[in-house]
Amino acid sequence: MTVIDDLLIENAAADGLQITNLTQDGVALTSTQVNGRISNCQITGSGGNGVHIVDTGNAVTDWDLLDSWIGSSGQSGILMDNAAGWKIRGNHLYGVPGHAIFASRCFATAIDGNYIEDFGHLGGTGNTYYGIACTVQGGAGSVITANKVFELNGESPTGNLIYIGIPAVNYGTGIINVVDNLIVAVMGQIRRDYRFNSAAASI
Repeated sequence: MTVIDDLLIENAAADGLQITNLTQDGVALTSTQVNGRISNCQITGSGGNGVHIVDTGNAVTDWDLLDSWIGSSGQSGILMDNAAGWKIRGNHLYGVPGHAIFASRCFATAIDGNYIEDFGHLGGTGNTYYGIACTVQGGAGSVITANKVFELNGESPTGNLIYIGIPAVNYGTGIINVVDNLIVAVMGQIRRDYRFNSAAASI
């Protein structure tokens, strides 16, 4: 039931905002930390990830990440070890050198209504960067809907850009609904829009 609201976080040396199940000594919680909310925050200039959910077990679930601005991160915009039960909604991400939103372990997860202005500027031959990525758990379905994923900076990174992708199904049969998203690329750039890498996913 933690609420993080209306924060301005600028120029953090590492992650701008990190939610974790680990103590400072690296000991994992034996219980859970569920049903929290992050909203109306502005997070800019982070040396690591803008928002980072670190979860070595299955503790940090069923949160909301809403209506925040996350820009100019050193790595990814939103990086989640565990996105189970989360709503990632209405956020604006820009100036992202790595992944814009990478959500692992999606299970009844909603990623909707976000505006991704650009991503993947780190480049590097053989590297892949996602506008939105969701690795899927078996069982309860998830949705990726009504997002705007753009790459309009005019540069052509050496890495591979995937606007919306499902890199893996972690177990069982993954179920995910991907609908009504808008993808816009720089004219002349050849980019794949969707990629579903696992035959075990039901799209």
